[in-house]
Amino acid sequence: MQLSIFARRFFEVEVRNESDGGVSPATLASALDSLEQTPDVVVHDWSGATPDVLRAELASLIGAHGSECSLADLMDDSRVT
Repeated sequence: MQLSIFARRFFEVEVRNESDGGVSPATLASALDSLEQTPDVVVHDWSGATPDVLRAELASLIGAHGSECSLADLMDDSRVT
């Protein structure tokens, strides 16, 4: 499954937050948690997508890779571009 540009942008913010002392490691589960806690307008600013679009993509990714899949690994995986 390919990552959308919206998910990639959101995941990049999550990984940056991890390096700034946030949840470590940043996983699909932590991304979903952040999505649920972040105001819709901020999610849109970060990713360019609505929370519903990202939520659906996260659900598919969690189904395919598991909730503890590292965002950094997922973005680096050559199969997911």
